[in-house]
Amino acid sequence: MSRKLASIRKVVEIKPIERADTIEVAKVDGWECVVKKGDFKIGDLAVYFEEGSFLPIEPRFEFLRKSCYKAFGEIEGFRLRTIKLKGQISQGLLLRLDEFPELFVINPKLRTIKSFLLYWIYFIVTGGKFQYIPLEEGLEVTDYLGVVRYQTILENLDQNDSSNSRFKEPINRRKPFPSFIPKTDEERVQNLPYQKIYEKFKNEPLTVTEKLDGTSFTAFRVIFKEDVTTTIKDVNYCKYGVCSRNFELEYTDKSDYSNAFIDFAIEDLLQELSIKLGIQNLAIQGELIGPGIQGNKLNLKERELRIFNVYNIDQRDYVDFNVARDVINKCISKHEQVNCVPLITATYILPEDRETVIEEAVMQSTLNLDKLAEGIVIRFSKDQQALSFKAINNEWLLKYGE
Repeated sequence: MSRKLASIRKVVEIKPIERADTIEVAKVDGWECVVKKGDFKIGDLAVYFEEGSFLPIEPRFEFLRKSCYKAFGEIEGFRLRTIKLKGQISQGLLLRLDEFPELFVINPKLRTIKSFLLYWIYFIVTGGKFQYIPLEEGLEVTDYLGVVRYQTILENLDQNDSSNSRFKEPINRRKPFPSFIPKTDEERVQNLPYQKIYEKFKNEPLTVTEKLDGTSFTAFRVIFKEDVTTTIKDVNYCKYGVCSRNFELEYTDKSDYSNAFIDFAIEDLLQELSIKLGIQNLAIQGELIGPGIQGNKLNLKERELRIFNVYNIDQRDYVDFNVARDVINKCISKHEQVNCVPLITATYILPEDRETVIEEAVMQSTLNLDKLAEGIVIRFSKDQQALSFKAINNEWLLKYGE
């Protein structure tokens, strides 16, 4: 699931900030943003940019230059991150609709002189190339406004630069991520229709695991009746593959990913899991953590693979995490440096409000109690596709400038 970095949201609450005369808090869904006092009222539609967004260089974003400007050679823009103002956490950016004439529609709420003039200026500047967009709550405008994910910028930089600590993958020989495996991407709790979820799952025991800050790793085992060109290694008609977050990688490239596949004996692990779970075609997904990966924030001494998903390719469904964890625990004695993500509880009951979930994500890591955890992942392990989301530790976001 790709993130809606920029979208139309409705202001659901306005709150004052203690000892602040010119700013206040506007809330959209589960996000709280510090805004100029009086800019919004409850019920207003606005354009919301999530933290982690990379905004283009445009006059309307120039006020961000002092605190958010980033440049990587010819690539430049404004990075949004979690900040604290007057003791209030602010995540993302909320701007009025009339700042975006290209989103203008004939709507009484938008019939202001400023919007009208900006609309025609935009129409003339673009030579009449204009597209009407029916504005409604939830509409995604990420691509339309030229917004990209900041992490994507980092991932696309020259990974041969030895001065950075990002996990390296071969750029020239990447293939599309396999279509038969879902990508690893959890939705943030702030974006969920929380009350509907609460009513549906309030009496269900949920599984909570620690979210680890590393690099996404997927490995799979598939038996094909016919030759398939999107796989990597063929052994007795059984094909194995290794993937980063967005790409399948050549097995022979000797990248950090394929090295981890070999060093951690992942091929043997996949075979063993296939037998013990009775699944012919399957994939494991996890987080590679440790030295040289994302700054090794937990100060680990060696690299590890922490598995959070076992995916049944035949059934197109996830194996119950608690079942998968029990089986993996029986295999790890043969696979050093491979384990499951830390389990916090398998009997979690959703609280009535999402703010409690966000507060509970503020915790120390179970892998190093002296370090902050990135957050938590909450899932309904009996049917992970029905419910799985994450809550990021706000203290972690503030400390690491995310």
